[in-house]
Amino acid sequence: MRDTPTILLILPYFGTLPSYADIFFKSCGANPTVNWLFVTDQALDAARLPPNVALRRMTFASLKKSIDAVLGFETVVPSPYKLCDVRPAYGVIFADAIEGFDFWGHCDMDLVFGDIRRFLTPDILHAYAKVLIHGHLSLYRNRDDVNHYFELEAPNTRFRDAVSDPRSLQFDEFRGMKPILEHHGIPVFRNDALFAE
Repeated sequence: MRDTPTILLILPYFGTLPSYADIFFKSCGANPTVNWLFVTDQALDAARLPPNVALRRMTFASLKKSIDAVLGFETVVPSPYKLCDVRPAYGVIFADAIEGFDFWGHCDMDLVFGDIRRFLTPDILHAYAKVLIHGHLSLYRNRDDVNHYFELEAPNTRFRDAVSDPRSLQFDEFRGMKPILEHHGIPVFRNDALFAE
């Protein structure tokens, strides 16, 4: 792994962009050593995006079809919000996009990023395969076993069950990945002081 591990954050967003979208993108641009993949059905002017934000145009229906094809079964994802439960599988769903990156992750759009590298230092990234546990910003080391953490199970906690239920179950954080990682003794870097509401 590089001295400063590379990062790709994946953010699908479907429908009209929120009024604060340009502020979000500006905060991405202020972190030039972090990359984003923005997946959307919206026609965006490339000049609106900083150079570290790549754009992938696709419909929600086509993403759902791709998810089912990669996972090998039909998921129940009735709306984009339900993608929160799918996010731990982005390492296999977006395998083509994460190739060459040391870490991949997911984030929400209703964020304004500070200096990400100031808080997620190389020491932290070298020490942990899973960094942060909240759905609005989480990282996974880009390694085959880590990319399949979502397939691990804990008592009453299974990815396939979560994505077969139309309700939002917070599988990406406290009702899915957190108990699974704890059950398997996989350490997670967590510091809630990094976030401000």
